[in-house]
Amino acid sequence: MPEIMFPGQEVCFAVFAPKGYGRAFWKEQKAADDSINTEGMEKIAEVSAESDENGKAAAVLTLSDIRLWNGVKDPYLYVVKAKLAGNGETAEKRIGLRNIEFSPQDGFFLNGVSYPLRGVSRHQDRAGVGNALTKEMHDEDMDIICEIGANTVRLAHYQQAQYFYDLCDEEGLVVWA
Repeated sequence: MPEIMFPGQEVCFAVFAPKGYGRAFWKEQKAADDSINTEGMEKIAEVSAESDENGKAAAVLTLSDIRLWNGVKDPYLYVVKAKLAGNGETAEKRIGLRNIEFSPQDGFFLNGVSYPLRGVSRHQDRAGVGNALTKEMHDEDMDIICEIGANTVRLAHYQQAQYFYDLCDEEGLVVWA
């Protein structure tokens, strides 16, 4: 989430839950600027906090009966939204709630269940554009990765576009970076 930079400002944090959706949900909900439309979503938690002398605010939200992000089977995402009370400025982020464990003997576990990882390594580059990929190029890569049945992707060697990390969350891919 972007930092809140207004000292002494009240900030409202809220969590929204989409009511059941298919894989295309987030692509349909995104505006051209990648903002998230929370209309029609259910607000499941809300809390207010005052920002400190440095203009930062933090709050603890307690969620009950959560739906876990469950890989390609059910990549359920919540929306966390922060709103400044004074000027109404907002910031939002999609999150998937999950538990991961690693065992040298037993492998990878997602939400307490063994989850064998099968996937690919991805370099964010193309001939003629280097690593300045368009969203359409990222979408094309994701379509190919999903088509082969991968449930994980290793993002090779450097930080990649946030857009692709978001696609991985939407499609239920475990990311190794």
